[in-house]
Amino acid sequence: MASTTKLNMKLLVDTKREKVLFAEASKEVIDFLFHFLQLPLATVVKLLTTKGAVGCIGNLYQSVETLNDTYYLQPNQPKHFLLNPKIPLSSPLISALLPPNGGGGEGQSESIPLKLYGCRSCSSYTVTDLYNSKCSTCGLGYMTREVKYISKNDQVKDSSFNSNSNGFVKEVVTYTVTDDLVIEPMSTISCITMLNQFSVKDVGVLKEKVVELGMPEGVKLLRASLQSEMDMRTLNLNFCSTMGVNQCVKVALFLSFLVLFCPSFSSSEDVKLKVKGITNIATTDENFICATLDWWPSNKCDYNQCPWGKAGILNLDLNNTILSNAIKAFNPLRIRLGGSLQDQIIYQFGKQKYCPTMKKKDNGLFGFSVGCLPKKRWDEVNHFLKKTGVKFTFGLNALIGKKNSKEDQLNWKGDWNPNNAISLMKYTISKGYNIDSYEFGNELCSEGVSVRIDSVQYAKDITKLRHIVNSLYPNATIRPKVLGPAGFYGKEWFDSFLQHVGPGVIDGVTHHIYNLGAGVDRDLISKVQDPYFLSKIAQTFKDVSTAVKEFTPWAGAWVGESGGAYNSGGKDVSHTFVNGFWYLDQLGMTSTFNHKVYCRQALIGGNYALLNTTSFIPNPDYYGALLWHRLMGTNVLSISHDSSPYLRTYAHCSKQGSGITLLLINMENSTSFDVSLVNDMNLYPEELASEGINTVNLMDSLKREEYHLTPKDGNIQSDVVLLNGTPLELTKSKEIPELKPKIVDASSSSPIKVAPHSIVFVQINNFNAPACAPPTK
Repeated sequence: MASTTKLNMKLLVDTKREKVLFAEASKEVIDFLFHFLQLPLATVVKLLTTKGAVGCIGNLYQSVETLNDTYYLQPNQPKHFLLNPKIPLSSPLISALLPPNGGGGEGQSESIPLKLYGCRSCSSYTVTDLYNSKCSTCGLGYMTREVKYISKNDQVKDSSFNSNSNGFVKEVVTYTVTDDLVIEPMSTISCITMLNQFSVKDVGVLKEKVVELGMPEGVKLLRASLQSEMDMRTLNLNFCSTMGVNQCVKVALFLSFLVLFCPSFSSSEDVKLKVKGITNIATTDENFICATLDWWPSNKCDYNQCPWGKAGILNLDLNNTILSNAIKAFNPLRIRLGGSLQDQIIYQFGKQKYCPTMKKKDNGLFGFSVGCLPKKRWDEVNHFLKKTGVKFTFGLNALIGKKNSKEDQLNWKGDWNPNNAISLMKYTISKGYNIDSYEFGNELCSEGVSVRIDSVQYAKDITKLRHIVNSLYPNATIRPKVLGPAGFYGKEWFDSFLQHVGPGVIDGVTHHIYNLGAGVDRDLISKVQDPYFLSKIAQTFKDVSTAVKEFTPWAGAWVGESGGAYNSGGKDVSHTFVNGFWYLDQLGMTSTFNHKVYCRQALIGGNYALLNTTSFIPNPDYYGALLWHRLMGTNVLSISHDSSPYLRTYAHCSKQGSGITLLLINMENSTSFDVSLVNDMNLYPEELASEGINTVNLMDSLKREEYHLTPKDGNIQSDVVLLNGTPLELTKSKEIPELKPKIVDASSSSPIKVAPHSIVFVQINNFNAPACAPPTK
């Protein structure tokens, strides 16, 4: 049962500057803070759960949990010595503020009592916990006489317990806690001194606020105190540069403490967003949002986990109601079927009667043998796609007819044999199945993972595919597009490939992005919140866009596959709210570099899917993608501000109407932003900036619809997302919930408030942007 014990703490707040000056804390609060220094590491891990543990220490804890006691552990070292260490309790109030499994009180696993032994031959007071060892005092006897040990915990249970005589500090005065985590006895003189230090002239602006510290806050405070890296980045860098690292960490810890108990006094910053609405800077496809399906079987495993289950296309439950409803909500959703195993799949059409089952194979590509797409399954997939209204991209096997080079096993040579693909296309046409595009191969270009094909040969093969598509689909209005090369960008290979494809051969230049590194990377959660790291990939987007414009201007740049972290994503990050900082920032960034489509790996499967692999329930990024699809139009606008780089901002013409839609991403964990808009109508801003034309605040005349996305309970690793404070949950009939905006009337002059750790879409219908106006006749 959860404890109901609560401790009170008073905060002295400067209401004018919205600043907490210091906290007034009782003996019990100080005892609780000091008690953190006593907690064994295993206890900390257990309190936070292995999912919330910092770094990889949670994995270490789980490793001990899974070890077999009989086979791997010494007989005198039971695992609960490591997992549930006894911890001293200086006060029962401390145990009441931490859960039973970590506070050292009721519910802690019963470990073997500490046994001490004395010498039977002499009367010395020397004791040891090593039974039958030789006495170091007399040198003759052996330590076999058991000595009773009375622990501090046993003393606490005594009925004569007096709270004043326990804990760490005496209850003679109250204590002050300052923002550099200095704890001192409180006195009138010390308070006056601190008020002078804070330059408080008018005591009338001071307000006392009482906050409670209970078990939930105790655990949250412990977690926040271990996240100093994330907290430090939100501090003013000039402030931190004047102090040592340790002192800066202390300030970050204390700010986390204040944010937990007094979020209304977290810092805020005014931001002016300048939106240039005269012309667009780029355009996207109408169906920019795309998700992938993959071929992985259930025994696809990485890092001792197998996160794909039955999400591969050959095993996926196409009759699942949630899956159908999740796709239908986009109306339509673009889906690409492909992935690592695509170039090992043959199709059961034409002369290909035998349909082998894919199996594990040590020397096979990606550890698997050749697999097959049965005709029956192709029918089932297409019936599903028609029912859900999908715009479908199918990835073709580009290795049929090729063999690996004897000189270099990674390089495959020879011409592509299209016969099996032609048989599939002819059957598809005969059944009336709609294919939006065919993509040629998967990750076979310059940075090929397991196989590489020369750029000139690749251009020759994909040109052959274009001729086949043109021949089989003579009606250009329903002819599928041709996409490629579907791999990681390398300038030399891409430039050569694009120069060797003729005009009109490819419609989309697809490249893949996994810029977060391995899914097992313990720094993954930091990377997705670091704007400097996230911006590194911008050069790749620019380079691809530039190459497309120079060599194949008739085609568009596509991100054909992107899961953030490769090898199925990060199990504690990629499906949670915090991953939205990376994903939505990617959508915004790629659109500004004139990319037409962005395909998220994956719709379902792995740790990075938009839908939960087993329950099919949407993860937070699903709702971010859906809001983008419904709100963000094809015209991309220039937007800028001079505030924190942790506030990422993007602007498009709205999908419906003639206004604009903003995407605001706040990666700060304790700073909110009050955002107002400036409509920059100047064609020559450098010449006119001095005239003040660029500083018109429009907030008093703009009616807007706001969609605020935040994590449940403020936990950025939650897989539940709130929309304007309400959890997004499926309806009783398993439908996607209605996404209702918060309406802000035009009579309000209030800025857009972007809370810490939140993502906000804002649709403004009466924003005067000529680029978003209906075309003139």
